[in-house]
Amino acid sequence: MRRTIALLALLVLPACDLLSALSPPVADDGGTRRPDRDSDECSRDADCDGGEFCDDNGDCVVFVAEGEGEGEGEGEGEGEPPPPPPPTCGDAGCPEILSLTVNRTTLDEAAQASVSAVVTDPDGVADVIGGVLFDPISQGTYGTFSATGAGTFQISVSWSLLNPVRAVDVDGSVARVLRARFFDQAGHESFGDVTMTLACRTSPVACDGQCGEARCDGTCFTAEDFSTDDNCGGCGVVCSAPDACSSDQPSREFGCLCTGPDCQTPGIPYTGTRETGVICGLAGTCDAACCVDLFSQTSACGPVGSCIVGGADCDGPEDCGDGEECCFAGLAATCVASGQCRVEPNNQEVCVTTSDCLAGELCCTTSVVALFGGDAGVCAVQATGGGCP
Repeated sequence: MRRTIALLALLVLPACDLLSALSPPVADDGGTRRPDRDSDECSRDADCDGGEFCDDNGDCVVFVAEGEGEGEGEGEGEGEPPPPPPPTCGDAGCPEILSLTVNRTTLDEAAQASVSAVVTDPDGVADVIGGVLFDPISQGTYGTFSATGAGTFQISVSWSLLNPVRAVDVDGSVARVLRARFFDQAGHESFGDVTMTLACRTSPVACDGQCGEARCDGTCFTAEDFSTDDNCGGCGVVCSAPDACSSDQPSREFGCLCTGPDCQTPGIPYTGTRETGVICGLAGTCDAACCVDLFSQTSACGPVGSCIVGGADCDGPEDCGDGEECCFAGLAATCVASGQCRVEPNNQEVCVTTSDCLAGELCCTTSVVALFGGDAGVCAVQATGGGCP
């Protein structure tokens, strides 16, 4: 029991990116511009090959969408495929996109962003008829830019605009490239890209634009769908008897576990020590309860009974009053009246020595408790022939 909360805290220690200072420059549209080893000098984007841009140093550079080639988003999933490079016009009369920007780099399910463009034309800005924003992978059109002035255009972007064209599937976050196409009266066309990071505000995953759902064999699954023996915690994860799909584990995620009375393997006597207060991971010792946050999976001290789900008001009988015992029930440990813990068949009394248990019981470490951190003691009926069951 004592190591349980410590384990939860260790699961989420942050990692540092030691190479951040060496990262290439970030473009205004959220991607990264990397020098082309065969680049030529330029004064504008039209001087470069397709898929290249003219940077402030007068060199043609390759635009790499944010996350491309490095694992899309925080979830380390497959992400979205890289789009083909934008076409080039190659005509002296082509319109030119002077700037293409977005007012926010990250878009969640409830937010809205504005993509703005400044476009000119050799025959004058009046020659520019308009433009559209589309998906370069599916070629589906998101919408039409609205003119906001001479040569200036804008369009609003939200998940409700993006998802019908191509499903928004998120695992942590995902980078999506949006492509603009502007055209003039002669039919010339010019293209430009912006990149937005799509991430849920309320959940790490989304399927078909629905946060909290994940894709499994082409179908969107809710959290409840991933709690069955056929898809336990993930697509195609099958639990076979005696295991069953359960969330009785520190990660709070569903997994195949053996939790019944027949699942315990032979245990050993517990030889822990009593301490003052409740051990609470890296936070040290709590005078009251140790609560675990479901989302960050970190632990922190709080008042007794304050934990929303799970947590420990005690980790041994020394934390309870006279006539009470520390009861381990699934994901929580709390003080109850002596004898009350055994009313529920899966509850176990937390102990430090056999003297804490009833006659005929031993203070043991069992596989069920070991799942939660390793060396908590619980009262167990002595096995036939003696010893821990």
